Amino acid sequence: MSFRQEFNDQEWAALQYSFLWVFQAVAGADNNIDKKEKAAFEYVVSNPDKIPCELAVEVLKSMQEEGNSIFEMSKEDLRDTKDGLNYTTELLESKMERNEIISYKKALMAFGVVIGKASGSWFADNFSDEEFRELKRVSGYLDIKLQQMMNSGALTGYFDAMREIK
Repeated sequence: MSFRQEFNDQEWAALQYSFLWVFQAVAGADNNIDKKEKAAFEYVVSNPDKIPCELAVEVLKSMQEEGNSIFEMSKEDLRDTKDGLNYTTELLESKMERNEIISYKKALMAFGVVIGKASGSWFADNFSDEEFRELKRVSGYLDIKLQQMMNSGALTGYFDAMREIK
């Protein structure tokens, strides 16, 4: 099933930007977007097939196809992370079934965790305080409980799919 047909061009762009908003929030939280965080971003965008969310896979593949133009187009979008992710949530709720909405939000959160952990060993507590605060904000914007998801193992399949970045 192709999800692309469910969204107009502006809506689809917002779904693409949702990964950029999460990246910018988490990686930029400590005012230091380093090479490993960029490499993690590039790896996830280039290797989405194992992510257990069909919509996220399709969005990431469309980002691959558009290449650097997605970054240029995103600069024209004036929404900040909060407004962008709030819009993403509203958009998903207006177009998708509940299980796909939750799955997409999990993919975004797992992506944020992967970006935050990219600079150190996978099992280390290597989030800066700023990155962790931003990740909590992102979870609030997406209207999900980060701690509950992490404690329940709800993100495990997403982490497994993204873990190969190390």
